[in-house]
Amino acid sequence: MNQALRQSANQYNPANDPGVEFGDLVRHRLLRNADAFADFGEALQCAPHDYHRLNLFQESALIELLDKHPRRRLQCFTMGEDPTRPEQWKAVCIRGISGKELFRAVQHGRLWVNVTNVDEYDHRYLEVVKDMYAQIEAYCPTIEKPELDYTTLVLAGPGTQFYYHINPENNMLWNIRGDLRLSMLPAMDFRFVPQSQVEEIFAREASGSIPYRREFENFARSIAVTDGECAWWPQSAPIRMQYQTFCVSLVTSFYCPMRHRREIVQLANRYLMRSLGLRQRSIAEEGAASAVKRFAFRALRKFFPARKAYDFTDSYVTNLRVNMRKPGYIEKLDQVIIPEFSKYYEMFGSSS
Repeated sequence: MNQALRQSANQYNPANDPGVEFGDLVRHRLLRNADAFADFGEALQCAPHDYHRLNLFQESALIELLDKHPRRRLQCFTMGEDPTRPEQWKAVCIRGISGKELFRAVQHGRLWVNVTNVDEYDHRYLEVVKDMYAQIEAYCPTIEKPELDYTTLVLAGPGTQFYYHINPENNMLWNIRGDLRLSMLPAMDFRFVPQSQVEEIFAREASGSIPYRREFENFARSIAVTDGECAWWPQSAPIRMQYQTFCVSLVTSFYCPMRHRREIVQLANRYLMRSLGLRQRSIAEEGAASAVKRFAFRALRKFFPARKAYDFTDSYVTNLRVNMRKPGYIEKLDQVIIPEFSKYYEMFGSSS
């Protein structure tokens, strides 16, 4: 990124900005350094934006969002410091905790909160995300008619992390406040993730989590992201996030015709080529052979429905809950309870 632009972004202090309404900002200035988007999605990159100045992202608005957002779509987790131990990622119950209390607990505790589907429940966020991609489409000729997939707002406490994972679609991170580090491994490189697992991730038969090995860092590329910066990376590249301070970030996901091709190739490999016993399955997305494979899969797709193994209402149970009187704001219980964002809560939650 241009150093002068980065210095300008670093001068922003959210505590000193009362915020502005979306319609009051000059839209063509919300994304700056347009040249950075010329090869959008081809590498791990970063550019400044002005969306962090919106009223939607001020502290009072975020607390109101935490209070109003359906608890079924409001996830809370904690985790350890060791990236090789993803099993330390644990759900945390927030029942009875107000938005103001939860905001404070994340600011100072080892907590990670995911406000899922935020654009579906508050259309002001949808308006903002549409504007984000309209500008990207104008800057980048390869992004044609981006189709929004999901949007989630993340609040992350200092020292938390999101372990290496793969998303089939294209993701972006719009940082609002705080400092984090993004690390990326090469996309579609089977040294890090077996081909069969990549195919199953695209087929929604497996979550995007991948086993971490310390030697990954020999191949990873990392960038620092701060207030008022957006970051992006190649489709399906394994990514890790380390939150160094309290962070608020909007994570958006999209498809477009050019990048939808990768999904079709991977699904064809999973359901057609693997069924034929082929161990060496081509991942080529161009050429005649790839075109024939994609056509054949599309013709037969109705026979291969995706079996989604993971969603935002998964089968979470926990023995942890937020307690404002406990060190780190987390209390360990002697019994297992069901958090409100678990799919089991509607069935058993009231008696847990």
